Amino acid sequence: MSFAFREDKNIKTDFWGQIFICYPQIKRQAKLYNVGEKEEFVRMLAHGLLHLVGYDHDIPKKEKKMFSLQEKIVKRIV
Repeated sequence: MSFAFREDKNIKTDFWGQIFICYPQIKRQAKLYNVGEKEEFVRMLAHGLLHLVGYDHDIPKKEKKMFSLQEKIVKRIV
């Protein structure tokens, strides 16, 4: 989960926000998608960071762009 500070007008900070990653969920998803835990962790971190900088996947066009960028990030790191 990610929480972008810029979405809350009451928070005055230079930080983008917070990302919370649940390791047991990473393990479940890695097993479900047949990938390593490190890869799934990187995927969820990239996903959260993309949300913090303004990407979303609420409509198919945005989803395609965000997930494509997410997977490019994963491939470069893993």
